[in-house]
Amino acid sequence: MSKNDVTKNDISKKNSKVVVVFFVILGIFSAVINIGKLEYFSDKKPDVDKIAGITDGETGKMKKFSDIDLNGFNARTITGETLTSDYFKENDITMINIWATYCGGCVTEMPGISKLYSERPKNSNIISICEDSEKENQLATEIMTDAGAEFLTLIPDEKLTNVLLSHVSTLPTTIFVDKAGKMVGEPIFGARTPGEYKEIITDMMELAKNV
Repeated sequence: MSKNDVTKNDISKKNSKVVVVFFVILGIFSAVINIGKLEYFSDKKPDVDKIAGITDGETGKMKKFSDIDLNGFNARTITGETLTSDYFKENDITMINIWATYCGGCVTEMPGISKLYSERPKNSNIISICEDSEKENQLATEIMTDAGAEFLTLIPDEKLTNVLLSHVSTLPTTIFVDKAGKMVGEPIFGARTPGEYKEIITDMMELAKNV
């Protein structure tokens, strides 16, 4: 065997070792990356608050909602009637959906709320407050008509604006009040299905009995 043959053979062996070492390192690196991904995604639980449109600041605001008392408001509806907080006395729980004409999600869920109104649990009621209805009364009326809404929609007065709407930073927002106009439970941020709202209303009615 010539010196050249020995040299070529040695080089070939060295190259093979380099290739093997390279793939071993590559395999280890890939394993580390995959383990890292698994740990990352295992820690990523669904952020319900973010899905609903709640920011960290809004989570803190939920505590402020607990002190809301709507007793004493006197507002007009988008169709011209006058409504006061005495309206709450007629039912154990009143669901109040807060929305605006510029909120696409609000408008989209309105037909569902209209359906819910006709199927709502006994001794419960539903009304809505359109945030911008003072300026957009005609548009608000058209939206509610198109949705087939038979429940009342309020134009917020000073009381509703200061006590309730001042806390709202996500639309739609839905709250529940008892006969006295005091809030029961926690606000609902974001849209829900009629079925989900119906279950929540039932839960709020039970909660109101224990307050």
